[in-house]
Amino acid sequence: NIGVSLLERLKYNPALKARRKESRAMRIAVPKALTRQIIIKQGAKCYLCQVQGVPISRFNKWRVVIPDEYYPVEPWQKWNGKVKLTFHIDHIKPVCVGGTNDPDNLRLACPTCNGKNHYLRYMVEHGILEV
Repeated sequence: NIGVSLLERLKYNPALKARRKESRAMRIAVPKALTRQIIIKQGAKCYLCQVQGVPISRFNKWRVVIPDEYYPVEPWQKWNGKVKLTFHIDHIKPVCVGGTNDPDNLRLACPTCNGKNHYLRYMVEHGILEV
């Protein structure tokens, strides 16, 4: 398991900054139909912690919101009675190392788990980046 301080050090590595910039340029939004497919496939649950989300569709945009019992918040942070925190579509293999928007490379993650699954961790664990 990689510590937070190591991830912080890696974030400021000049070679990695260039790679992140290149990755952002390559990034393509996940299509709405594919987002809906991932939500249905995973049953609106986070792949890691299995927190059950609530799937909603508004203006033909599908997303999954997290129920209040997981994240107690102020009333102004809610949207239609639900917490505004939405699940993320996470790339199993990060875009910066050649990952794509292929359905087999995508999964649903709550914001907490998506934050823990940092692309630098993937790169170190798979030997792409040496520490």
